[in-house]
Amino acid sequence: MPSGIASTKNQFLFFHVSIVLLTNSKSKNCLKLNSTLNFLRSLIIIEIPATIDEIGEGAFAQSGLKSVTLASGSRIKTIGDFAFANCRELSTICFPSSSDSRLTRIREYAFQGCASLTTIALPSTLQFNGEFAFTGCFCLNSVEIPSSVEYIGEGAFADLKLKSVLFASDSKLRKIGRGAFRGCAMETVAIPSSVEFIDRDAFADCLHLTSVLIPADSKLQKVDPNVFRGCSTESKTPKSCCIS
Repeated sequence: MPSGIASTKNQFLFFHVSIVLLTNSKSKNCLKLNSTLNFLRSLIIIEIPATIDEIGEGAFAQSGLKSVTLASGSRIKTIGDFAFANCRELSTICFPSSSDSRLTRIREYAFQGCASLTTIALPSTLQFNGEFAFTGCFCLNSVEIPSSVEYIGEGAFADLKLKSVLFASDSKLRKIGRGAFRGCAMETVAIPSSVEFIDRDAFADCLHLTSVLIPADSKLQKVDPNVFRGCSTESKTPKSCCIS
C-alpha cells in the first residue's frame, strides 16, 4: 500500500496526498469506494482501477479533485449519491470508451456543484441519470445524451448555461423529469421519438428557447402544460413545435 494511505477495514484514509493511482487488488475490500474518502481535501488527480465496482455515496464529496479517470475495462456500474458533490475544482472526468464501460447509473446529486466542469462525455451504457445529478455545474455548456439513457431525473441539468443538448438518433429515452433542463440557454431542442412523457417545468425558464422539434413517429403520450412555464414570450409558444 502506498505511503500516506491507511486502511481501516474496507475504507481508505489519505493524508496530504495530491495524486493517487488506486492500484489493482484482488481483495474484495477494494470493490467499493465509500464516503471515508471525502476527507481528501488535498487530492487533485485520481485514476480508479477496473477492480472497483461502485463509487459510493459521498465518496469524494468536497474534495479538491481536478481530474478523475476511470480505467479502461472499468467495472463501475453506479456512481452514488453525492459521490463528487461540491468538487468545485473538478474540470475533467474521463469515462472509458463505451465498449469498455459498464456504467448504468449516475445517482442523485452525484456531480452537484462541480462548478469547473465544462464538458462531460457520458458512455453509451448509461441508462439512468438521477435527480439533480449535475445541478450547480455552472460552466457545463453542452451535453450529449447517449442512446442508452431511458430516464433523465428531476432537475438533472437545471439552471446551467447549457446551449446545446443533443440526443442520440437511436435514443431510448422515455421520460424527461420535472425541471430537468429548467433555466438552460439552448435555442432549440429535438425531442427523441422514444420519449413518452415530459414532466412539469422540464424546459421552464429557458428564455432563449424558440424551437422544439418533435418527430412524426413520436411516442409522446403526455406533455405537462407547464413544460415551458416562465419562458420568454417567444418560447411560451415555440415558433417551431412541429411534426417533422
